[in-house]
Amino acid sequence: MSETTVSKFDELVAALPDENVTPYQIWKLVSIQLEERGLKGIPSQMLYNYARNGGINGTKACKRYKKSEVLAFVEKYVTKRTTV
Repeated sequence: MSETTVSKFDELVAALPDENVTPYQIWKLVSIQLEERGLKGIPSQMLYNYARNGGINGTKACKRYKKSEVLAFVEKYVTKRTTV
């Protein structure tokens, strides 16, 4: 991959709004990161469960997230999955 090639993950991150990011958008980011590391993706329903239980930003039943919260969650989740 050349230095000018932008990864699919980076393209999606650039396209994210600063607020109102949905669990589905978060799922796409997590899945891409896991697949890039050779791991199996996760079902989209998992992210809705995380959202309902406050696992993304600590607020239960939150349906929309800030970009900064999303990126922190994706990094934390992917790191946890890849270091097991």
